[in-house]
Amino acid sequence: MVVAAQPAAAIAPNSTLRGSIWLADVRGGQAANAVIRSDVGNAELQEALIESLRANHLLADRPDDARYSLSAELTDLDQPDSGTALTVTSKIRYELRAQRSNRPILKMTVSAPYTAKMSDSVIVFERMRLANEGSIRENIRVFVDRFVQELDR
Repeated sequence: MVVAAQPAAAIAPNSTLRGSIWLADVRGGQAANAVIRSDVGNAELQEALIESLRANHLLADRPDDARYSLSAELTDLDQPDSGTALTVTSKIRYELRAQRSNRPILKMTVSAPYTAKMSDSVIVFERMRLANEGSIRENIRVFVDRFVQELDR
């Protein structure tokens, strides 16, 4: 679910956005239950966000080094019941606050679909997992791109 470094989100080595975010809170996820259905847990979402921010040079080394604190809430994970091509749409609400003043800087909700096809896996549970991960990855990618566009002026 990790977003690799994005060309659209590339920031200059001297940008104030470099190392500017600390992930403060992740919620809304549900642990996967292999018997019932495939979900995205808070721990997996948190790891995906941290590693994606790190890959894009946005993650601060320590909370005290950050200019912004980020909260993310997975508000919806829309999954189909069945099918050969499974499209999952994740909706995550992001809130970025100034670390020192706790003043809101940026609030956005990102909705991102991803489709896993039969050619990705013939096993439906595996296809659902791939669709979940792809949707979360795309969601984080959109957030990173928008964050850089909005604040790297």
